[in-house]
Amino acid sequence: MSYHAIRSGSVDCGIVTYDVTGSYNSNTLSFSLTATIHGAPHDGCGLPVASQESETVTLSGGACGTGSAHFVISDPSTASIAMSLRRKAPVTFSRPEGNPEAPAVADYLEASVPPSAKSATLRPLAAQGTSTWTTISPRFVVQYASYIPVDHIAGPTACGVQLQTVTMALGWKAYKGDAFRQTYRTTESLLVIPSAQKYGNLFARGGPTRNYQIPSSPANGLFASLSSTPTGDRWSDPYTGADEDEQRFDCRFWNDKGEADNSAMRGVGVTFGNPITQVNLYGFGQDPLEPRLPGSGIKWNLIVSLDTTDAAHPKAWVSSGTATCYPAHIVKVNGTKIFERQPLQNNTLFLLACLDEPGAVVSPSIPVVVPAH
Repeated sequence: MSYHAIRSGSVDCGIVTYDVTGSYNSNTLSFSLTATIHGAPHDGCGLPVASQESETVTLSGGACGTGSAHFVISDPSTASIAMSLRRKAPVTFSRPEGNPEAPAVADYLEASVPPSAKSATLRPLAAQGTSTWTTISPRFVVQYASYIPVDHIAGPTACGVQLQTVTMALGWKAYKGDAFRQTYRTTESLLVIPSAQKYGNLFARGGPTRNYQIPSSPANGLFASLSSTPTGDRWSDPYTGADEDEQRFDCRFWNDKGEADNSAMRGVGVTFGNPITQVNLYGFGQDPLEPRLPGSGIKWNLIVSLDTTDAAHPKAWVSSGTATCYPAHIVKVNGTKIFERQPLQNNTLFLLACLDEPGAVVSPSIPVVVPAH
């Protein structure tokens, strides 16, 4: 904590620094803090200053909230003038869930003298007042997703119609991609609270999978974008558009839909550390509309590092891991993108080769400042 000494005219009496200690009361969610002067009890102009300041900070809310404080500065000597005292910027400190003894990072006080009093003998008065505080305990939603970064891509098998005992192939399947649709192939997310050493709210799901017949579909031509819009739930409700006919398995325009099994998309592991916590997200997903070959599918195994050295401005990055070279992979922390890898190609042969591999090593990403919650 710093105390800005009184300024008289062009004279700056400097800054007096205080060391802050205190204790936390879990019953009242409050801190009792004492600031003791660091060094001699006078400013740069030789004027006496308070040797101690006391505050009681009461928190509101949970991990991230605001609090109020009352401070008292003792009168070191008889004063001859009146002065005003005001609190500058809000203060930030770590939420005590993980470490109740964590020190507070306080702001400073600034005192000013009325112009009429500049000729008087300058001495700080006893003062008291209130201040506002902000509690910050970073919590992170770590999100992973894989997605097809184009409008559609040809599948590996033909689209056929069963005519009595004979299946007639009418063309190849085209799979709907995720470009500009805010959809995904696989996704996994986790809430992590480093200060409490807790994690949970695991979510994992396969995206809505839909295929169509080509070359007679897409309706607007082989290389045109699919004309297809959801009317409600992306997985179960009908779609509208020129490429949607609601006639399943007829190999004419829209052909089939499905959702990948998410039982293998739920791999997590968290190693808490101070100041860096590591989150491991890993999983496996397969196309629900194609033959499921052992080991063939989308694979990811990524380590996300969370650095809370600066609780108000934490950083996150992917520090290591593997992922198949198709499709694209992306990681976000509290809504901020920290990692993305695009495939080198978007074609069927490249897709098949990538899904058969165990997963290629990813390059570490650059640490990015993310929201604290």
